[in-house]
Amino acid sequence: MRRQINIFDKITEEYIKSLDLENCDDELKKHYQSILLEGPNLIYEYEIEEKDVDFFEKLIHQKIDRDRYCYFLSCSE
Repeated sequence: MRRQINIFDKITEEYIKSLDLENCDDELKKHYQSILLEGPNLIYEYEIEEKDVDFFEKLIHQKIDRDRYCYFLSCSE
């Protein structure tokens, strides 16, 4: 499974880019432990909310600007 963060402009909703996530399934499953009951493989799109920002900033080693962009954790095969 390939995981990425998809980024969209908050005003225009235009796709900006994707950030690939590698070798982080264990960390993601630990972070999203409560959601695993709905989707045990985290295969849906999950909006990265304010409460998730610190976790993802450490994971991707860059700042998340939720004022300008919408971020979604996504999965594909």
